[in-house]
Amino acid sequence: MNEQMKYEMVPVPGTSLFRIRALRDIPKYNVKKGQEGGLVERESNLCQSNDGWIHYDSMVTGNATVIDGLLEKKSHVRDNALILLGVLTSTFVSGNSRIESDIHIEHSEITDTFLEGEGKIKASTLKKVRVKNGIDVKDCYIDSKYGVHFKQKIVMDNVNMEVEEGMVHGVVVWKHVKIKATQIGINRPVLLKHVDIDVSNVFLVKNGEVLARYSTEMIGKNMENPVQVKGTSFRLKDASIKGEVLIEGEVDVIDSSIRDMAHICMHGVIEDCYLSELASIKLSMDKGNLVSKLELDGERTLCD
Repeated sequence: MNEQMKYEMVPVPGTSLFRIRALRDIPKYNVKKGQEGGLVERESNLCQSNDGWIHYDSMVTGNATVIDGLLEKKSHVRDNALILLGVLTSTFVSGNSRIESDIHIEHSEITDTFLEGEGKIKASTLKKVRVKNGIDVKDCYIDSKYGVHFKQKIVMDNVNMEVEEGMVHGVVVWKHVKIKATQIGINRPVLLKHVDIDVSNVFLVKNGEVLARYSTEMIGKNMENPVQVKGTSFRLKDASIKGEVLIEGEVDVIDSSIRDMAHICMHGVIEDCYLSELASIKLSMDKGNLVSKLELDGERTLCD
């Protein structure tokens, strides 16, 4: 065999599969010459050049191809999926999925999904998801038992996401998005349009600060660069809104407290809320509002 080749294929008796065996070291993934790897159906399943590797307990079948990247711990790539980079751990990838980013995916099911960017996906189901550079997620369903973390600007359009917890470190633009979560943290400006967010524990927007466990809060501490939330069909429930926070749009605020310098310019519903100190709410009465059981205290304003 050509010594420049990365691996050889050894038939597995009683099957149409082959087990790969390394013909050279692959330092990137600590693979030594002579080490047995995973299963393939044909040579096109694993590129002979580059550093891509399939560990012993994983496989690539169908027309799928691994160019670079690593498969480990019972991962399976099949159909027409293409892996150009990244690490897959206990993950199933199918359909026309394409992964070409330095991303680590664990315990997940990926179908017809394009991933290009940085981050980590764990215990998730991604169907028809597009994540590109900084980061575009469109027309998809995301189901994550543990969480999703996005490092760059994230744009979501027509997305249904159910997560245990999520953290966004980039600018957020969400349109036609439905999110059900235990905890969501956002470290940058937010634009929301036609968004339904149901967060049972923490919905935290902080400007450049480290995420901590609070009850549902939106916190701003910089008057020159306040936390800003602008959008329509946005609902805050059981929230504490305080500091330099500006919320504008069609907002429902229910069972919440609005304090310090927080300012809400809105048309929507205010119900069972507490408004105190220098906080203010400006109502666009021509849009139709419902104000019910609002408690006022301190130097606060309520105007239209």
